[in-house]
Amino acid sequence: QVGVRARLRRGLAAAMPAIALSRSGRALSLEPRLTQAETAERTLKLVWEDGQAGIRLTLRWSVEAGDLIASTMRIENLGDAPLGVERLMSLALPLPRWADTLTRYSGRWAAEMQAERIALPPGILGGVEAGGRPGFGSANWMVFDGADGQALGTHLAWSGGYESWIARDADGQATLCMGARLEQGEISLAPGEAFETPAALFLVTKGGRPALMQAFHDHAR
Repeated sequence: QVGVRARLRRGLAAAMPAIALSRSGRALSLEPRLTQAETAERTLKLVWEDGQAGIRLTLRWSVEAGDLIASTMRIENLGDAPLGVERLMSLALPLPRWADTLTRYSGRWAAEMQAERIALPPGILGGVEAGGRPGFGSANWMVFDGADGQALGTHLAWSGGYESWIARDADGQATLCMGARLEQGEISLAPGEAFETPAALFLVTKGGRPALMQAFHDHAR
C-alpha cells in the first residue's frame, strides 16, 4: 500500500486522488502515517493517521467466498469540526504489467453488460454512473487479461452511482481506483463520526476468464 499511495501522489493519478476531504469548505492536504498493520487468518488491516488533518483511515482486505478479496476503506473524523468526504475510493490497486488489455461492460436496460475490449491507453481511462443504475456505466465490472491465462477481475459491490478509473503513465505503470460516487456535501462527518465505503471485489488468477466466472459465481451463491 505504500506503493499505492506513492503512485497516487504523483503523475497522472494525482489529478484524480483516491481520497478528497474538506473542512469549512477548504480542501485538506493529507500526510497520513501508517500506525497499525494487522493480519488475521483471512484479513489484512492497515491504519493511517494524520494528526494535522484530524483523520484516521482504515483499509481492510478480507478473503471472502470464492476466494475473492473484498477491499473497504473507513474514515474517522478525529478533529473538532465537521469533515466533508468528497471522495473515498474502496480500492486503489497497482495493476501488474501484464494487465494491458481491458474488457469493460456497459449498455441500457435489456442490452446491459455489453462487452468492450480495448488495449489500455496512456493517460486516464474512466467510467462514471451518477443515475443510480450501475449497469449503465462502463466501469462497475472490469476484466484485465494477460498471457498464459492470467486474468484480473474487479467489481464494485454497490447498487448506486460509482466512479472508476485507470491511470497509466508513459512507463506503462497503471493504477486502478474504484468507489462509490459521492455528491458534494453528501457525506459530512461530525467529530467522532465515521464512514465506510462499499466493498470492491477483485481476484487475480492464472485460470483465465473461466476461473474468474466461477469465483464470482461462488461468491454470489
